[in-house]
Amino acid sequence: MWALPSAPQRAELALEIAELARRAGTVPFEPHITLVGSVPDPSRARTAVGRLAAATAPFDVELVELVDTDEHFRCIVAGVNLAGGLARLHRDVCTALGTQSHGFRPHLSLLYGDLPEAERAQLSRHVSLALPSLMGIDAVSLVDTDGDDTRRWSTLATWPLRGA
Repeated sequence: MWALPSAPQRAELALEIAELARRAGTVPFEPHITLVGSVPDPSRARTAVGRLAAATAPFDVELVELVDTDEHFRCIVAGVNLAGGLARLHRDVCTALGTQSHGFRPHLSLLYGDLPEAERAQLSRHVSLALPSLMGIDAVSLVDTDGDDTRRWSTLATWPLRGA
Protein backbone atom coordinates (compact mmCIF):
# COMPACT_ATOMS: atom_id res chain seq x y z
CA MET A 1 0.00 0.00 0.00
CA TRP A 2 1.57 3.27 -1.14
CA ALA A 3 0.99 6.97 -0.44
CA LEU A 4 1.46 8.94 -3.67
CA PRO A 5 2.89 12.43 -4.11
CA SER A 6 0.61 14.97 -5.78
CA ALA A 7 0.65 14.79 -9.59
CA PRO A 8 3.04 17.71 -10.28
CA GLN A 9 5.52 16.53 -7.64
CA ARG A 10 5.12 12.92 -8.76
CA ALA A 11 6.16 13.94 -12.29
CA GLU A 12 9.23 15.82 -11.01
CA LEU A 13 10.20 12.93 -8.73
CA ALA A 14 9.79 10.44 -11.58
CA LEU A 15 12.36 12.43 -13.58
CA GLU A 16 14.73 12.48 -10.58
CA ILE A 17 14.33 8.71 -10.07
CA ALA A 18 14.82 8.01 -13.80
CA GLU A 19 18.01 10.10 -13.90
CA LEU A 20 19.50 8.36 -10.86
CA ALA A 21 18.55 4.95 -12.31
CA ARG A 22 20.19 5.90 -15.63
CA ARG A 23 23.40 6.93 -13.86
CA ALA A 24 23.41 3.74 -11.73
CA GLY A 25 22.35 1.37 -14.52
CA THR A 26 19.27 0.30 -12.57
CA VAL A 27 15.53 0.41 -13.23
CA PRO A 28 13.29 3.38 -12.32
CA PHE A 29 10.05 3.01 -10.37
CA GLU A 30 7.02 5.08 -9.44
CA PRO A 31 7.55 7.70 -6.69
CA HIS A 32 5.84 6.63 -3.47
CA ILE A 33 6.00 6.24 0.29
CA THR A 34 5.25 2.68 1.37
CA LEU A 35 2.50 2.70 4.00
CA VAL A 36 2.24 -1.07 4.45
CA GLY A 37 4.62 -3.54 2.83
CA SER A 38 2.34 -6.57 2.80
CA VAL A 39 -1.41 -6.61 2.30
CA PRO A 40 -2.91 -9.86 3.61
CA ASP A 41 -6.26 -9.64 1.77
CA PRO A 42 -6.25 -7.42 -1.36
CA SER A 43 -10.02 -7.71 -1.86
CA ARG A 44 -10.66 -6.51 1.71
CA ALA A 45 -8.11 -3.74 1.11
CA ARG A 46 -10.00 -2.43 -1.93
CA THR A 47 -13.16 -1.84 0.11
CA ALA A 48 -11.57 -0.68 3.35
CA VAL A 49 -8.97 1.62 1.82
CA GLY A 50 -11.46 3.03 -0.66
CA ARG A 51 -13.64 4.17 2.25
CA LEU A 52 -10.61 5.44 4.17
CA ALA A 53 -9.35 7.47 1.19
CA ALA A 54 -12.77 9.07 0.73
CA ALA A 55 -12.63 10.27 4.36
CA THR A 56 -8.95 11.38 4.37
CA ALA A 57 -7.90 14.85 3.24
CA PRO A 58 -4.73 15.38 1.20
CA PHE A 59 -1.78 16.43 3.38
CA ASP A 60 1.87 17.42 3.23
CA VAL A 61 4.87 15.45 4.43
CA GLU A 62 8.29 16.85 5.17
CA LEU A 63 11.28 15.33 3.40
CA VAL A 64 14.01 15.76 5.98
CA GLU A 65 17.29 14.18 4.91
CA LEU A 66 18.99 12.26 2.15
CA VAL A 67 20.31 8.86 3.20
CA ASP A 68 22.04 6.02 1.37
CA THR A 69 22.05 2.46 2.70
CA ASP A 70 23.17 -1.01 1.68
CA GLU A 71 19.51 -2.14 1.56
CA HIS A 72 18.38 -2.78 -2.04
CA PHE A 73 15.04 -0.97 -1.70
CA ARG A 74 16.58 1.89 0.34
CA CYS A 75 19.69 2.47 -1.74
CA ILE A 76 19.13 6.24 -1.78
CA VAL A 77 16.13 7.68 0.04
CA ALA A 78 14.75 10.94 1.31
CA GLY A 79 13.71 10.44 4.91
CA VAL A 80 10.14 11.47 5.73
CA ASN A 81 9.05 13.02 9.01
CA LEU A 82 6.47 10.68 10.57
CA ALA A 83 3.95 13.22 11.80
CA GLY A 84 0.47 14.55 11.21
CA GLY A 85 -1.34 13.21 8.16
CA LEU A 86 1.21 10.49 7.36
CA ALA A 87 1.16 9.07 10.89
CA ARG A 88 -2.67 9.04 10.84
CA LEU A 89 -2.86 7.50 7.37
CA HIS A 90 -0.38 4.77 8.28
CA ARG A 91 -2.28 3.99 11.49
CA ASP A 92 -5.65 4.03 9.72
CA VAL A 93 -4.45 1.82 6.85
CA CYS A 94 -3.02 -0.70 9.32
CA THR A 95 -6.34 -0.72 11.21
CA ALA A 96 -8.36 -1.06 7.99
CA LEU A 97 -6.22 -3.97 6.81
CA GLY A 98 -6.04 -5.65 10.21
CA THR A 99 -2.23 -5.48 10.25
CA GLN A 100 0.28 -4.33 12.84
CA SER A 101 2.68 -1.45 12.40
CA HIS A 102 6.14 -2.96 12.64
CA GLY A 103 9.03 -0.49 12.60
CA PHE A 104 7.49 1.92 10.10
CA ARG A 105 10.34 4.01 8.68
CA PRO A 106 8.71 6.29 6.14
CA HIS A 107 10.89 7.33 3.24
CA LEU A 108 10.72 8.31 -0.38
CA SER A 109 13.00 5.99 -2.32
CA LEU A 110 15.01 7.64 -5.08
CA LEU A 111 17.13 4.67 -6.18
CA TYR A 112 16.92 0.91 -5.78
CA GLY A 113 20.04 -1.19 -6.10
CA ASP A 114 22.89 -3.04 -4.48
CA LEU A 115 25.68 -0.53 -4.86
CA PRO A 116 28.95 0.00 -3.00
CA GLU A 117 29.05 2.81 -0.46
CA ALA A 118 31.35 4.99 -2.59
CA GLU A 119 29.02 4.74 -5.59
CA ARG A 120 25.96 5.52 -3.48
CA ALA A 121 27.72 8.58 -2.05
CA GLN A 122 28.71 9.74 -5.55
CA LEU A 123 25.16 9.27 -6.87
CA SER A 124 23.71 11.08 -3.85
CA ARG A 125 25.56 14.20 -4.95
CA HIS A 126 23.43 14.22 -8.12
CA VAL A 127 20.13 14.41 -6.23
CA SER A 128 18.57 17.77 -6.99
CA LEU A 129 15.87 17.75 -4.29
CA ALA A 130 16.14 20.60 -1.84
CA LEU A 131 15.78 19.17 1.66
CA PRO A 132 14.00 19.79 3.91
CA SER A 133 10.98 20.40 1.75
CA LEU A 134 7.27 19.68 1.73
CA MET A 135 5.63 17.14 -0.56
CA GLY A 136 1.89 16.82 -1.02
CA ILE A 137 0.21 13.43 -0.66
CA ASP A 138 -3.09 13.16 -2.49
CA ALA A 139 -3.71 9.46 -3.23
CA VAL A 140 -3.08 5.91 -2.06
CA SER A 141 -2.44 2.87 -4.25
CA LEU A 142 -2.60 -0.87 -3.83
CA VAL A 143 0.37 -2.24 -5.75
CA ASP A 144 1.43 -5.80 -6.54
CA THR A 145 5.15 -5.67 -5.77
CA ASP A 146 5.78 -9.40 -6.03
CA GLY A 147 9.44 -9.94 -6.94
CA ASP A 148 12.41 -7.62 -7.15
CA ASP A 149 11.88 -6.57 -10.78
CA THR A 150 10.06 -3.23 -10.56
CA ARG A 151 9.08 -3.51 -14.23
CA ARG A 152 6.70 -6.32 -13.23
CA TRP A 153 5.04 -4.40 -10.40
CA SER A 154 1.49 -3.34 -11.17
CA THR A 155 -0.98 -0.93 -9.64
CA LEU A 156 -4.18 -2.78 -8.71
CA ALA A 157 -6.16 0.25 -7.53
CA THR A 158 -5.64 3.93 -6.75
CA TRP A 159 -7.86 6.12 -4.60
CA PRO A 160 -7.62 9.92 -4.40
CA LEU A 161 -7.72 11.37 -0.91
CA ARG A 162 -11.04 13.27 -0.87
CA GLY A 163 -11.80 14.11 2.77
CA ALA A 164 -12.26 17.62 4.03
